[in-house]
Amino acid sequence: MTLDEDRVDPAALLLAVLATSAQFTIESGAWGPLNTVIGVIIGLITLCFTWPSKRPLARYRVGYYLALAFVAAITISWPIEAWWFPGGATVEEVAHNANKATYASLGICILLVTGVGEWRLRRYPPA
Repeated sequence: MTLDEDRVDPAALLLAVLATSAQFTIESGAWGPLNTVIGVIIGLITLCFTWPSKRPLARYRVGYYLALAFVAAITISWPIEAWWFPGGATVEEVAHNANKATYASLGICILLVTGVGEWRLRRYPPA
């Protein structure tokens, strides 16, 4: 599989960004640091696929890895919270544990997805 600059659909990218960010803008409650982290990730992914560059494939790889890590972090946040940060006596403690689990999941997944992606690229280079 190769990535070409012509293959990035701007409409699909715009819809993905809007769908992802819509939940955080209509959610009730105070803004938290997690909203900032998600905003930065979405911004970086968008820049990776839209900013002009002489090396678009490297930039696309970064965007792809961030997107995969974001999805993987959403997938493993609950098990990490249940195993590493169980319980909590108050609502505030439960919310704090959930935030810690989410940050841990994002860090783990960014490292894991980048490592596996780069290993795969070196082991099976594109033709």
